Amino acid sequence: MRTLVLTSLLSSLLLLGQPLRSQAGCGCDKPPPAPAAAIPNFAPGGTQVTFFYDGLQPGQQWTVTFQQGSTTVSTRGFVVLQRALTDPTGQTRQLQLVATVPTEAALGPTRILASTPTASFMVTEDSFTVVGKTLSVSELEIEYDVNDYRTAVGSDGALYIGVGGLDVVCKAMAFSATIMRMTPGGQLQADKIVVFNSQGYLLDDSVNGADHFSFGSNEMSYWRHSLDWTLAIFR
Repeated sequence: MRTLVLTSLLSSLLLLGQPLRSQAGCGCDKPPPAPAAAIPNFAPGGTQVTFFYDGLQPGQQWTVTFQQGSTTVSTRGFVVLQRALTDPTGQTRQLQLVATVPTEAALGPTRILASTPTASFMVTEDSFTVVGKTLSVSELEIEYDVNDYRTAVGSDGALYIGVGGLDVVCKAMAFSATIMRMTPGGQLQADKIVVFNSQGYLLDDSVNGADHFSFGSNEMSYWRHSLDWTLAIFR
């Protein structure tokens, strides 16, 4: 696939069937994320991921292990009762396991094992990717230089670049980013951008030059919106 996907940093999920619509605070119609074992299905270290499993019990503590090859790192997760992300009405509450991705977790497709002494479940590598840190921007008319930025390619071929801070941008602005140098052999090939917000709600699905976005082999431009997003480029 040669597709560019723009997604918001805390969740991106495949939609099952025809998505229902919900009203965003910014005025956008946003389909809710599809049911999945983990929402979001990509996140940087230090951010929360929510897991869904029928065997969750109120107040439970789980051990959540992130594994990439022979490298593993574990953290604690806690079961809470909160709003169901996949319900567009916002009325449903359900038990969810919430854990923070360890900052030491290796970048890339990652297997996750959640367990207690009596139960366990697994999220496979093709369902979750640990991505690079979020790059912060603002309303200031300024140029940012980021050296040695490292991020991940998902099992679907998507290259993720996380950008934050746009949730507090109020005025109309144009943003552009240029990749000055890539690792040997690196080249971006994409013809589509998909944007999700931090909870996995679809914000935009655009081809090159349409709506708010345009992009080339090493540059992308975005015209005004209030959101946090992650850039995912499908090779």
